[in-house]
Amino acid sequence: MAEELATVIENNNQHGLITRAIVPCGPKCWYEPFAALVNSRSISLKNLSVFHMDECLDWQGRLLPRNHPYNFRTFMEQFFYGPVRAELSVPEGQRYWLTPATIDSVRDAIAAAPIDITLGGWGQDGHVAYNQARRTPFHHLTLDDLRNSTVRIQENNLDTLIALAHRSFGAAYQFVPPMSVTLGSVNVSPPAKSAYTVIPALGSKQRCESPSSAIPFPSIPSHCFRRIPTP
Repeated sequence: MAEELATVIENNNQHGLITRAIVPCGPKCWYEPFAALVNSRSISLKNLSVFHMDECLDWQGRLLPRNHPYNFRTFMEQFFYGPVRAELSVPEGQRYWLTPATIDSVRDAIAAAPIDITLGGWGQDGHVAYNQARRTPFHHLTLDDLRNSTVRIQENNLDTLIALAHRSFGAAYQFVPPMSVTLGSVNVSPPAKSAYTVIPALGSKQRCESPSSAIPFPSIPSHCFRRIPTP
């Protein structure tokens, strides 16, 4: 993932082009290698615009305190932006943080021009970003509903809360943020431009194209994407 993003930026820089990337908070493993590539090859990020996929919210839909372990902005500032040399770093104005207050502006900015690359990962139930399928007996989504979903605030699914509780808090689910704001499938799907999404799944790198799926199952959001193994 680090090499993929660095190469796209480098190629665009050589042609005087802006790079537009959608970047997740996690998996964390590629942030340090990315910063090392940028620093060692002196890759300028001055023409990079970064659209952040999601953010956690408290039970009233408000942003978490800056020191909360699930505050994604704090995490990204420390581990994604922090290690990059200051003279190479992404300008503050080109870091698009997704919050309840920026839903419209981030959605419009993403739609304004093609995205060069989207980086992400499958969640425990196949969600991309926090783009979960709603689980309620009173309202059922179709695969097309999920495929056409856009930026939104939502309550996190119970299985998401349990997975995060085990991952970070020794199963103490009461500390897990119960809500989130997320890009939808429409926003994270690769556009018509020759862009691609790199997603680590079971240890293998894969290219993702939208919108077809071999198994149309709306409770698994990743079925909105057709996965094609890369060489």
